[in-house]
Amino acid sequence: MRRLWVLAVLAAGRLAAQMQCGVVPTPASFDSTTVPPGTPILAAGGPVTINVQTDSTCSWNMGVSGAPTWITVPTTTVTGSGSLQFTVAPNTNNTSRSATINIPANGPGNWHILVTQVGAICTLALSPTTANAPVGGNNGGSLGVQTACSWYAYSNNSWITVPSGNSGAGNGTATYSVAANGCVAGRTGSLSVAAGDQSHTGSATNTFTVTQDGSNNNLTILPQSKSWDVTGGTDRLAVTTGTGCSWSYYTDQSWIQIIGGGTGGGSGTSGITYTIPQNNGPARAGHIYVGTQVFTISQTGVSAPVPQLTAAVSAASYANGPIAPGEVIALGGTGMGPSTGVSAQIAATDKVFPNTLSGVQVMFDGKYAAIPYYVSATQINAIVPFEVAGQTSTQITLSYGGGTSAPLQAQVQAAAPGILTLDFTGAGQGAILNQDYSVNGKSNPAARGSAVMIYCIGMGQTNPASADGAVTSGTNALATQPVTVTIDGIPAKVDYAGGAPGAVAGLTQINAEVPANAHTGAVSIAIQVGSYQTQAGVTMVVQ
Repeated sequence: MRRLWVLAVLAAGRLAAQMQCGVVPTPASFDSTTVPPGTPILAAGGPVTINVQTDSTCSWNMGVSGAPTWITVPTTTVTGSGSLQFTVAPNTNNTSRSATINIPANGPGNWHILVTQVGAICTLALSPTTANAPVGGNNGGSLGVQTACSWYAYSNNSWITVPSGNSGAGNGTATYSVAANGCVAGRTGSLSVAAGDQSHTGSATNTFTVTQDGSNNNLTILPQSKSWDVTGGTDRLAVTTGTGCSWSYYTDQSWIQIIGGGTGGGSGTSGITYTIPQNNGPARAGHIYVGTQVFTISQTGVSAPVPQLTAAVSAASYANGPIAPGEVIALGGTGMGPSTGVSAQIAATDKVFPNTLSGVQVMFDGKYAAIPYYVSATQINAIVPFEVAGQTSTQITLSYGGGTSAPLQAQVQAAAPGILTLDFTGAGQGAILNQDYSVNGKSNPAARGSAVMIYCIGMGQTNPASADGAVTSGTNALATQPVTVTIDGIPAKVDYAGGAPGAVAGLTQINAEVPANAHTGAVSIAIQVGSYQTQAGVTMVVQ
């Protein structure tokens, strides 16, 4: 709302300029006078009236001199007392402003009045407050500015450009442009609008946020792949991307030796230097991953000898004969595995043994994988897949180092029991625990009438059926065929015959009671599963 300010002076409250032309007050007496007295004009501005009292013969010019553009004074010459009227424009800055206006008179001097106007209290709103720019950038972005003040827009990021002179007073529109993003990663930046002045420190400043996607197409590698012979060598992979764009890399093979480390990164167009050592093993392949790009490296190897598979015998008795589902067998030959033997191990939380070990895999009929329990160049201990049950014969092949053996044929029967022995020869002291879980032997004989635990293999199918490589849980994998035990040639009572709890399926535990009339000392022990008998020559000690 426009406001009329009437300036009063003297004690009566109305300011009168006593302009008797012959007696002119000194200019200094007006220099500290504001309009109205002691109170600056509001930022909204408006018309102002000053009552002038002077001699009737004194002429003065209402069109004062020295007024700035924000003060408008009509041009009129007045004689005697009258009113000086001028208009103050709205102040759109948040800082106050002052000006001294001069009132010429036909006397010996001019009169001076100091006019002060307070700064605006600025509020500011932007619409919208965010924008998404395409990866290729844009040249026509804009946002609305709502304010009653002067405002000024400026960028906070080098890739967002605000044109020079992007400013205004009152509601308006700010424009900007976004450069193309040459990186894979997206980015976020902003521009700011300050209200009140053009110094970036206005009384209100709001931020407009710009997000811009990146593109996987902004990073390329050259070449895409490379093949090496057994001697290897050193080369460099070129990486091309936008200036200042960061990228990372890593390799999935330790034999790919990257200068500076197997993981890292770079910025802008650069490259990765890598070394491939001599390969003394089979052919191999690996990769260097650069962002979403994949560089494939292949290297020829030394031809590995074809594994030779010559025998399949019981791992308990080492007797050559038919094999059974779930039986642990010993395979003999050459070039079948690593020169140093490796035994299968799994974590306590795992429930299944894997069907490969140190690169060795044993297959039956080309479709059933055995569970390798121990592998070496000349001997492989593996558990026959339960899937061969019901067959009369099977074909065994072994793969290692890129080669596969010729098939070895073996006969299959329902069970092929064999008692494990402590010295792994298939004869002598059996692998037996006494009732107190001590190992049976000369120093720990079993008492007559006590129970012993006998460990053997080749029991065949169980009920419920055992799964290849599974760890036996509880005592539920029971033998499906009748099991009998003789100790010292005397039938022993069988309390349990099934999978050994906590061991891989295929290892059998039989709990039997030592006959009360058995001889003391080392005595024979034998087991029969169905119509199949364990090997002779296995003993235990009775007291």
